[in-house]
Amino acid sequence: MPLYKTIKPNIETIVYVWKIDESYDELLQNIALNESSKVRLSGMKSELHQRGFLSVRHLLKKAGYTDLDLFYNAYGKPLLKGGKHISITHSYQFSAIIISNIDVGIDVEKNRDKIIRIHDRFVNTEVDTLSNEDLVNN
Repeated sequence: MPLYKTIKPNIETIVYVWKIDESYDELLQNIALNESSKVRLSGMKSELHQRGFLSVRHLLKKAGYTDLDLFYNAYGKPLLKGGKHISITHSYQFSAIIISNIDVGIDVEKNRDKIIRIHDRFVNTEVDTLSNEDLVNN
């Protein structure tokens, strides 16, 4: 199972990145899902999305958690038992989680022109001055 990279930007925070090379069946092995996750997984129409969802559960396992430790608030924000903050992302061939003692966020996007349309979700244009070309290439 390919843990692609682990990044520790500071003493309170760790990032785990997974390269999704496995099949759905391979990703389903060796992880336990709670009932809510089983329902969510079965409702996903895209195998790509299912594989991203399952790879995140493997990242949780690498971080010392299980699917039972993960829950969501009324707004859909993921939370971990024990008070740690978590953010989750997956896009095409990669998934990632960030876990910290402080509030954090993470987003992985495929390098494509769509980034220009959605950049306001992750770039503060009042502070960051990136051209459209820079948004796609960086």
